[in-house]
Amino acid sequence: MRGLPKRIDDALHSLDRRYLRRRLWLWRAADWKTFRRVDAMTNRAILIGGCGRSGTTVLNGLLSCHPEVQVVDIETSAFCQTAYRGDLDLESEFKLERVFRRLIGIEIPPTCSRWAEKTPKNVLFAARALDYLGPGARFVHIVRDGRDVVTSRHRRAPDRYWVPPQRWVMDVEAGRALEGHPRVTTVRYEDLMSDLEGQLRRLCGFLDLPFDNRMLGYPETARVPHSEGWVPRLRPISTDSVGRWRAPEHQEAVEALLSEPGAESLMRHYGYLDPVPEAQDPAPS
Repeated sequence: MRGLPKRIDDALHSLDRRYLRRRLWLWRAADWKTFRRVDAMTNRAILIGGCGRSGTTVLNGLLSCHPEVQVVDIETSAFCQTAYRGDLDLESEFKLERVFRRLIGIEIPPTCSRWAEKTPKNVLFAARALDYLGPGARFVHIVRDGRDVVTSRHRRAPDRYWVPPQRWVMDVEAGRALEGHPRVTTVRYEDLMSDLEGQLRRLCGFLDLPFDNRMLGYPETARVPHSEGWVPRLRPISTDSVGRWRAPEHQEAVEALLSEPGAESLMRHYGYLDPVPEAQDPAPS
């Protein structure tokens, strides 16, 4: 800007309009103490995403057991507002005020230094969201055997399968595309169910959080006792839901998944199908 000292000019140019807008909304809506606290927590936000019926609710509940994490108690779609409307726009504007509304309306424990939000479709917008939130933010992608996903039923529609094969492929492919990103990690649902402590220790290390034994007390120690994902409450960690796709009544849905373009490759990539054998040289005649 003409006439300003260079250091001020450089500082003004470095400000992002979106960065300012989100803080302006929070500043107007909250008292000064709450503004400073939630703003600082936002700089270290944790986003959770993955295909629906893959364990995002469980992961969110587990993080709620940690004394340094305040989870948002609903799916806000703040980072994926068009993903569920049938007009998906990967460049759509983020609505961070949806998260802020939930946070300023509750009493956040004094030990909490960051917040976590889970909406499954976050996975489609994760790279942009991380850029938007800044270097302290992290994204956790959870993936589950597609055969169990497409044969899973939700309480809101118990008479039908909840996730079609195309959605599993699209969402998991988006998660796979994030591999190698330094602020993204992937957790397999099956590993979480079979090795809870080991996976939580790994996750806490990635999130720069000290491991806390209260996480092993899930669901009793969870601070989100009710969720739309479970009825009537969060369920204990168990491998009972692993491999349910093998039931005879699910075989048509399983075959539909495996015939979906891209599905078999993703299943192999995440270890749910054996790798394709390498071609061997023919034996000498």
